[in-house]
Amino acid sequence: MNTANAIGFLLLGTVMQVVALTAPESVVGGFGPEAARTLWLQFMGLVTGALGGGYLVREGGREIVAMASRAWARRIEAREQVAQGAVRQVPHGGVRVTF
Repeated sequence: MNTANAIGFLLLGTVMQVVALTAPESVVGGFGPEAARTLWLQFMGLVTGALGGGYLVREGGREIVAMASRAWARRIEAREQVAQGAVRQVPHGGVRVTF
């Protein structure tokens, strides 16, 4: 599955839920075929939307973890440079220590 498929699944599940809630058959009480259709639409809409939404949440989590690890690595690298003094030569002579 890719992101486009996940968005499609999420949208399809949402449409199925909306149709199940707004269909005239859902107003009819009892345990007839109309109620079974509505229940099927609601259940399958939930399953389909959960598949798409779950994939999107998982991918979003991966992106957040990747960004956090890159930021953490930059911070550790900066601390190491400060600890070493990070001495560099100034073009017109002299030494500059950067923090």
